[in-house]
Parts: sequence; C-alpha cells; structure tokens
Amino acid sequence: MEKRHCDRITVNQDIFFCVHNAKRVGILTDCSESGMYIKSLFSYPFESLYKIQIPLDDDLLELPVKVVRIVKSGEAYDGMGVRLLNLPQRYLEFVIRRSLESQP
Repeated sequence: MEKRHCDRITVNQDIFFCVHNAKRVGILTDCSESGMYIKSLFSYPFESLYKIQIPLDDDLLELPVKVVRIVKSGEAYDGMGVRLLNLPQRYLEFVIRRSLESQP
C-alpha cells in the first residue's frame, strides 16, 4: 500500500460538486496538500475526473480532482478519496490555515 506524502488535517466543511448536471453537497472531512476525503450520498466512479468547490469567505475555490478511493458503508458508497490535479496557492493557504486552526 502506498504511504501518504502529507499529513491529513481534519476539516468538516461543506463543499460542492456536480453529478449529472445537478449541484450536490459533500462534507470535506479531511485534507492534505495533495488530496482530500469527501463524505457524500453521491460519489463518482474510481478514477473519475471532476471539479469540487470549497467556499472560502466570500468566494468559491474550484479544484480539479481525480477519484483515487471509494468507500462503502453498509449498502451505500458514501465516501471518496480524491487527489488534486493541481495545487493553486489559495488551496495551499486553505490547508495551512486549517492546520493552524486545528492545533491546540
């Protein structure tokens, strides 16, 4: 199994993405500099490419991602691990800010 390159940061923030042209809400449960884990009733198939939106103050940060893991709980696929396809400065600032907020 491949070891993570970056530490995960607990977030628990609503995010948005589209499934079949309908806007859906997911919960960004944790993130790192290279990826994130999203809980949602709607998930994409393994290796799908799509965009998520993270609300930041008065703006939305849009990020292209690739599904690298799908998680099944009971009968439903309700979680997915995604890898970021690029790392904009605003996302790195988001991760740093969340990391500082999570420290005691």
